[in-house]
Amino acid sequence: MFKKTDLRKFPVSKKVSEYLASNPASKGDTTGCGDNFAGGVIASLAMQLRSYETGELNFKEAIAWGVASGGLACFYLGGTFLENSAGEKLKLVEVFKNEYNNQISLDNGGVKKKIVLFGAGKIGRSFIGQLFSRGGYEVVFINLNKTVIDELNNRRNYDVKIKGDKELTINIRNVRGVFAGDEQNVNDEISGAGIIAVSVGLNGLNFRTGCLQECFEN
Repeated sequence: MFKKTDLRKFPVSKKVSEYLASNPASKGDTTGCGDNFAGGVIASLAMQLRSYETGELNFKEAIAWGVASGGLACFYLGGTFLENSAGEKLKLVEVFKNEYNNQISLDNGGVKKKIVLFGAGKIGRSFIGQLFSRGGYEVVFINLNKTVIDELNNRRNYDVKIKGDKELTINIRNVRGVFAGDEQNVNDEISGAGIIAVSVGLNGLNFRTGCLQECFEN
């Protein structure tokens, strides 16, 4: 089912360990950790099958979702998280998942092959996103348009059409999005990025410049 990957070890999540150490009162009984780990892996495969063919699935991505989902269950008795609103648990799991990807996805030079791009417009997606995705980078778009972000996270890929005598379609993969108003997630993505770029119009520049400055100061 999976694309070829090197044999590797998957470490314990540092973020989960650090959170447990600093918040001992939050420790659950871990009963549901195994079930939630399996659920995270299965959910990731289901999401990937919406975009990729069998033989192209990313096992590392599935493991990261499993570790994050199982790790979150450490903080709740029985591993059950009762949501106050739809998507509340997913948002928490994504924080642990993104941190775990940052932990395990360092290249030999110590810099993660991830670009965080402020702006998911025509230039960002069709030019910058295309180049870095095809170069083996994970591309994370930061954008104020939540509809665009939701679509990126739902599909995890998109097509770029090049017009000419013959139309060429390029499928861009390994992409996702973060809503620009979600300050904590934006900070987390920047802290684990190898490259940060800005591709926005004048109206959006002040917001993103302030966000970048605050992220780096923190």
